[in-house]
Amino acid sequence: MKGKNRIIVSTALLATAGLAVVLWCYSPLSLPCVFKYITGYDCPGCGTQRALRAYASGDFVAAINYNPLLPFAIAAGVFYVIVEAAKDHWPRLYRQATRPAILWAMLGIIVIFWIVRNL
Repeated sequence: MKGKNRIIVSTALLATAGLAVVLWCYSPLSLPCVFKYITGYDCPGCGTQRALRAYASGDFVAAINYNPLLPFAIAAGVFYVIVEAAKDHWPRLYRQATRPAILWAMLGIIVIFWIVRNL
């Protein structure tokens, strides 16, 4: 990776690590989900704050119970940060990862998860 891309990836990883430390050291109040408050249904992100807190404290089973989609979302986020930062180095991977079909499939997975968790 080039210097600028390394800075981007390093900053993203450092910010993620910093968030984990803050979640571990301080128990922030959970912000209420506006969608759940209005409709009574869970949104795809419901439980994310509690799951991040559980991950930070090492309780992986509880984290999965709070939001089972979160590990995949984190992995996808890290993957896309790396792909974006290295798009000049790996242009073929960038083209494949950002194809509309892939992005629509990811949206479809989120919508299916949203429906299934509210059944």
